[in-house]
Amino acid sequence: MPRGVYTVSRTANGQRTAFRQKKYAGDVELAPVTRMLTIYVDQLRVLCGKESLPEFLNLVMLSVQNEMYKDGLAALTTGIASAVYGDSVLAATGAFDMGKLLKMCEKVQALNGGAKPIITGSATALTNVVPDASAGYRMNTDANRGSIEVLRSAYGYDIVKMDNAVNAATGNLVLPDDAIFVVSPSQDKILKGVMSSALTNSNDYYENADLTQNFTYRKGWNFAYATAAYAGYYSSIT
Repeated sequence: MPRGVYTVSRTANGQRTAFRQKKYAGDVELAPVTRMLTIYVDQLRVLCGKESLPEFLNLVMLSVQNEMYKDGLAALTTGIASAVYGDSVLAATGAFDMGKLLKMCEKVQALNGGAKPIITGSATALTNVVPDASAGYRMNTDANRGSIEVLRSAYGYDIVKMDNAVNAATGNLVLPDDAIFVVSPSQDKILKGVMSSALTNSNDYYENADLTQNFTYRKGWNFAYATAAYAGYYSSIT
């Protein structure tokens, strides 16, 4: 759906219509990209009870799930950074300042028609969202069962921790540890995704010269940062 609101004109009572306005909903074409994963087991080890193909299928599903989640996070981090470019409030940067974050939340809420946003990011990044010590805030913990958690809210805005993922190619975490997102999922989903049905195939042991059985899993997916809601991106925090 289109972003923003209509312009309200100031007028007198003797006018039938104001300046006519029209907004259009946009279309996003998103094609799934197919991925493949093949595993195999040795017939002799199966006959000896050393391994079984079904035992590894759960790991196949987990591998695909992790890959999909990683791609979704990557689309979020790259998309939101470019979407807020040029807006000094929605694209705050530098050392963490609670005032900057709250101003960002207020603007995101106002632009999204009053839908209250949430503050989210990786656990490492959210450790920066703490009250200023100069304001006199103190916290007491039970030494016997002490724990440190991310704040539940900041001045009325909920804080939600996102689970991270690892980029298999680089070994690095996908979510940045120095960036916080301010989003309004109740206004519109930040990401749009597409997914195809899974296709699998396997073979008999004697079809391969080394007497191994293959199992191949195919599935397509894709994600894009496409939303009618406004968002904020607080980067390079320390």
